[in-house]
Amino acid sequence: MSFFCVLENNSKTEIEIVKIGFSWKAFFLTFFWGFANKIWIISSTYLFILFFFWLVLDNELFYFYIVVSSFFWGRYGNDFLLNYYNQKLKLDIVRFISASNANNAFFIYKT
Repeated sequence: MSFFCVLENNSKTEIEIVKIGFSWKAFFLTFFWGFANKIWIISSTYLFILFFFWLVLDNELFYFYIVVSSFFWGRYGNDFLLNYYNQKLKLDIVRFISASNANNAFFIYKT
């Protein structure tokens, strides 16, 4: 079972469900995942740092940075997404739900 956070706006017309915990999509896709989820500032900053380290570091350290940053994205990616929905889109955290997937979390929330 996983935990999900349900967010919605005041008029209850928009509902978002975000998984709490490690994100495998963010782990493997890093800044691509961030751009796809509209986390522009963090993704752009990561991309500039990545380019800078590519120019400055030797290959072993550069690959080490990629691996470490992938774990960073995996651990904090969903947190960044949750913060984006809460701060930028003005969605309020309504409820935390334990469910097997996001669809089940949605149905549990609606019942």
